[in-house]
Amino acid sequence: EEPEEGGELAGMVRIVEAAWQDLSQKARGAGARSAAQAEVERAVGSQRPATYGELRLATAAGMLRLAGAEPGQVFYDLGSGTGKVVALAWLFGLRATGVELVSARWGVACEALGRLRRDGAASPRPGEQGSERASPALRYVRASFLDVDFADADIVFMDNVMFTEEMMQGLARAARRLRPGALVISAHRPALPGPGFRLRERFFGPTTWSNKSVWAV
Repeated sequence: EEPEEGGELAGMVRIVEAAWQDLSQKARGAGARSAAQAEVERAVGSQRPATYGELRLATAAGMLRLAGAEPGQVFYDLGSGTGKVVALAWLFGLRATGVELVSARWGVACEALGRLRRDGAASPRPGEQGSERASPALRYVRASFLDVDFADADIVFMDNVMFTEEMMQGLARAARRLRPGALVISAHRPALPGPGFRLRERFFGPTTWSNKSVWAV
């Protein structure tokens, strides 16, 4: 679902696109790809998860709306790449964290965050006044998401199309520590293995590799 032309979410998408303009290519190309494969293989024993693709920002906006995201909620993007979805979630008012292992991708996210702060055009939706979650926060963490505790999340997103079976098992163990009612949004395959998860719905959301990517909530 596309954000309405001129609407609030469409304005957020434009802010993110402007901050990332001309930066994403720093994380692409043969040299960047080889470095990413080496970093990921050292961490998880396979180069496959280093394969890179992005959720279209219009898809991310529709995903947040579909999830019923509210200002002040806690959002994690596990394998956040260059960080666009995380920034959009922050503008939406969420306390947003992106976790990325690949140095070049994390570096792009940090550089774009610097642009957002320097330009002063980004103003996230405020959370509920008087709440400990009143002030939206945005951070990018360079780490393996298998080493990060995301049990405080209300919404977790992961583009897990290329994740290995071992990674999915590790994520499932961590996700079982989420509070009841927390949402995990992921590619519909591979699914999180084992008990403790209930499929709420599926939706189509275009990505950089397909206009018909299927996602599960």
